[in-house]
Amino acid sequence: MKRLRLALSLSLLAAIGGALAGEPEVYKAYDGPDVPIEQQVVLKVAQVYPGFHLIEKPEVGVIAYDGKGGLLSGARHADEYRFLPGKHVIAFQVKRGRMDGRTILWFVGVAGKTYSTQLDSSTFHYRLWIQDDATGQPVGGTRGSADEPGQPPPASSDKSSG
Repeated sequence: MKRLRLALSLSLLAAIGGALAGEPEVYKAYDGPDVPIEQQVVLKVAQVYPGFHLIEKPEVGVIAYDGKGGLLSGARHADEYRFLPGKHVIAFQVKRGRMDGRTILWFVGVAGKTYSTQLDSSTFHYRLWIQDDATGQPVGGTRGSADEPGQPPPASSDKSSG
């Protein structure tokens, strides 16, 4: 019994130590068995964004992805989300003081690539996007945008008869 308590205590200390050491909290955002990291898509959700004053520091978290919700139950959001390749739709929450905003973004993840959330603010407006870490280029867009895969084509404004 003492060995079990000691083992549990050491496990708890290791977990706390890992969190304090800055190891990212990873959330597996796909069903099924684990797959090698080179077959996964990594989305890093930064907890701190440069250029923001400490008191005004915004908090960004994933509240739902691919139709699965309920991720706000914990006090802290994960730092990394691991997906399988393909299109993903992610709902984000941005909090700063008493302000609370939500946005839904989509992106198509490629196996072995890492993406990161980026945040820009001017006054009371926020712009959140997902960027490919290797290229620094934005990927995806806002849910429902014309370039989102699987969206119906825009209605034609051509009224000519043929």
